[in-house]
Amino acid sequence: MSDSDAADSTVLQFEVELTARPETVWRALREEGYRRAWLPDQTVLEVLREERPERLSLLVQETAPPYARGIVTFDLEPGRQGGTRLRLVHLHHPAALPAPANDSGGVVMRLAA
Repeated sequence: MSDSDAADSTVLQFEVELTARPETVWRALREEGYRRAWLPDQTVLEVLREERPERLSLLVQETAPPYARGIVTFDLEPGRQGGTRLRLVHLHHPAALPAPANDSGGVVMRLAA
């Protein structure tokens, strides 16, 4: 990502203490059905980094226009009360959608039949 890309990005961070053990939270993040609770409007395009059960980084894309992409990282560590401290960092970057291959850039008129 270039410096100009980073300037257009937004970083969201959340931290929460969960009662579940890190292994249980890890399983929930790796299974799509459970992960949708954390990322309901995102499609996972690629797993970028996986260090079980401490860190999971995913390349995601919104399921609706403008189809922005981002990197979501989940960091897990043992919690103070025996559960899990979960930190979620979402580096959100607006998608630069390419022009269609047949777009000449000119005005197009369509005939309604």
